[in-house]
Amino acid sequence: PLFTVHGEEPLPLAAIRAALFESAPPPPHRATRSQPLQSSSFLHHLDRVTQEVLAAVMAAQRSGAQPGEVVCVPGVAEGLVLNRPVSMAELSRLRRQFISYTKMQPSDENLPQLASMFLQYLSRSIQ
Repeated sequence: PLFTVHGEEPLPLAAIRAALFESAPPPPHRATRSQPLQSSSFLHHLDRVTQEVLAAVMAAQRSGAQPGEVVCVPGVAEGLVLNRPVSMAELSRLRRQFISYTKMQPSDENLPQLASMFLQYLSRSIQ
């Protein structure tokens, strides 16, 4: 709380004491909250899955996939529609962004859907 005192005014000691000792602390912000514990294999699995998706996309582009064709990734029901050729540098940048976002909110419940989530992220980002 902010207490403004001008010139020779007496200090509002009762209000300062109440603010310091009698009020409840504010809820923690996301930046100061402790991070949830991740399973030891979560990051490894996330890294492996995203690498496999990038490898499938690059292989499809090398084999002559045309813009508008669906790129199929093994183990994922939906595919990725590329509207334009995408460089490995752009895919790597998107992969790093996805990993950073996913590390902020890790969940072992999402492990089976990681490839699908990454494909959805790519399709939204590559537009």
